[in-house]
Amino acid sequence: LFCVIHKTKSSMHDLDQLSFSCHDILSFLLPQIYECVQQYGVKRCPLYVGQGHFRWVFKAKIPRSERNDEYVVVKMMKQTSSEQSRDLLRNLRESIVLHYLRQEELAYMQRF
Repeated sequence: LFCVIHKTKSSMHDLDQLSFSCHDILSFLLPQIYECVQQYGVKRCPLYVGQGHFRWVFKAKIPRSERNDEYVVVKMMKQTSSEQSRDLLRNLRESIVLHYLRQEELAYMQRF
């Protein structure tokens, strides 16, 4: 599933400042993708966007959005190693990097 190093408050009601809590991700975003993949298969799923070496890329409809065409991108890590601990460590490292990248982005945006 998802590894996070900080808790995010949900802001699904404010579409200008989108952030999703773990509850939002597990309750609203992932079930759309699971059902689609189960029904159509990964590459035939209408929510499938693409893939990379380490991840699948899907789109998920933003819950409580008034418009029908508003989606958020969801990247899911593939299991690439026979040792699950290696995959989990890669997820953790990526989560840490994304956290610091987001902090840098917010600091940069505050300056301008």
